[in-house]
Amino acid sequence: MTCAEFKENVAALALGALRYEERVACEAHLAEAGPHEGCLEELRKVNEASALLGLSLPPRAPGEHVWAAIEQEIGASGQTPGEKRPAHRTGAPSTRPGGRSGGDRGRRGREGLAWGLAAAAAAAAIAGVLAWRGEGEHRADLERRLASSENARIKAEDHLETLLARVRNVDGEREVCLDELRNARITLEEKERTLDLLGAPTTRLIQLAAQGDVPYRASALLNGDRNEAVLLSSALEPKQGKDYQLWLIRGNEKISAGLLEVAAGEPTVARIAPDLLRAGPPDAIAVTVEPEGGVPQPTGPIVLLGKVPA
Repeated sequence: MTCAEFKENVAALALGALRYEERVACEAHLAEAGPHEGCLEELRKVNEASALLGLSLPPRAPGEHVWAAIEQEIGASGQTPGEKRPAHRTGAPSTRPGGRSGGDRGRRGREGLAWGLAAAAAAAAIAGVLAWRGEGEHRADLERRLASSENARIKAEDHLETLLARVRNVDGEREVCLDELRNARITLEEKERTLDLLGAPTTRLIQLAAQGDVPYRASALLNGDRNEAVLLSSALEPKQGKDYQLWLIRGNEKISAGLLEVAAGEPTVARIAPDLLRAGPPDAIAVTVEPEGGVPQPTGPIVLLGKVPA
């Protein structure tokens, strides 16, 4: 059987109206390796069309003329052309052994055959609907997976952009630290120690934000493995009778880390004592303005504050 011949019979195949040998030939054709000229697609379309058509029609009992037409078509009545058909349900039916008329048995047999054909068509329609729904669900699942993959790609790109922004920000902050360190009037040995701390892989760079309307900025280098920490700030404005005091905040505890040496127009570099870091990194670092000589606990306004990431 060729593809063209299969397509001519595909509608009858879907409705189960082919003879046995024709159906076998169609099924054998589908089982062939091919290539096919759209045979499977044509069968799917016919199944879908018959299923949708069958489901769109309301159930309706066939009239008497339908059965008469079926009898005439299949020649089950045994009449010859021109012979007059006796009227249904009139006169005395002929009886046979068992008390049933031959006409009743013949009619019931023909009705059973007709209902069998109808059942086969309904089964084909249901199979078509199931296949159509299955393909729809599969297509919907693929679309959901595609949408999920696209969302994942967008999130990954956003995350990468965030990381790149952080790297650029950290690089900028390191440059600020280097500038402050270059401009600070400290010994060459202290600069070398600070550069070594800045280059250590486990050193964290913490930004201290200005609090209130002050033009200050500061960065802290914190390395918990080495119990080292250094504060580098921009030029702080000296205040008569006041000192800038550095604090480590751990929970509700505020620990003084000493006074900052301030010179007009020069950056400030202050090293934090290792003993203050052995208990672990602080939660935050702050700078306040206090009475000259400092105080045990902060009383003045906070000018710089930075939270230490966990």
